Amino acid sequence: MSDSGVPESATRVPAEGKPSAAGDRQIARSASIALTVSNAMATAADLGRIAARFGGSITTESLALDTAERQTSFVVVSVPAARLDEALGAVAELGEVTSRVIDSSDVTDAVVDVDARVKTLRESIERLQALMKRAGSVADIAAVESELTSRQATLESLLAQQKALKGLVENSLITVSLTVRDTARPGTQSGFLPGLAAGWEALLAAGRVLLTLLGAALPFLGVAVIVGTPLLVWRRRRRAAKVAAQETTSETTE
Repeated sequence: MSDSGVPESATRVPAEGKPSAAGDRQIARSASIALTVSNAMATAADLGRIAARFGGSITTESLALDTAERQTSFVVVSVPAARLDEALGAVAELGEVTSRVIDSSDVTDAVVDVDARVKTLRESIERLQALMKRAGSVADIAAVESELTSRQATLESLLAQQKALKGLVENSLITVSLTVRDTARPGTQSGFLPGLAAGWEALLAAGRVLLTLLGAALPFLGVAVIVGTPLLVWRRRRRAAKVAAQETTSETTE
């Protein structure tokens, strides 16, 4: 631990050969926000325009188009990390905010560690390549080539991790959940007929659930009948034989 309170690992030399500044922390930020809106598709289009305005993009979109039920849609917006707060404010204006969370994670140690491993592995690969040029026998060349292939595969994996960490730091994801508000027409929200219709729909829904459960349980019931019937017969015969044996023993004793 250095005098500034920053782990010594944060000052190690990265792959590019430039030391990390002690106060240059690598922070990955993300956010999630829940909105109640009147139209999920229209709001998703607005989110696309917001993403473009802030130099980002839509990475994921899952829209529930069944308006008969209050289903939740999800849209994930990627924006530059430096503009996360601005973008989040613009998103909040699209509907009624019901929840909002911002998360920050310090990935400095992970970034520095991967950078250092990439640098070390590249130097090791260079030494192996030089060694292979001096290798004499076929066996030596084959051994060096095998080790070189293994280290190159490890390097590719580390480079992928390095790229992913860089993306987490440079870009922030905003997960937006959209719930469509109840837009029932005036005059139809209460009364006998709307209640009767709602009750009938609930009854049909319950019936569909019961039929689904029954269909799912039938194969297991068949197996239970096939396995359980012989077992039940065997247990009854065994009980009858046991009773008969007890009666015989009792008569003999008398």
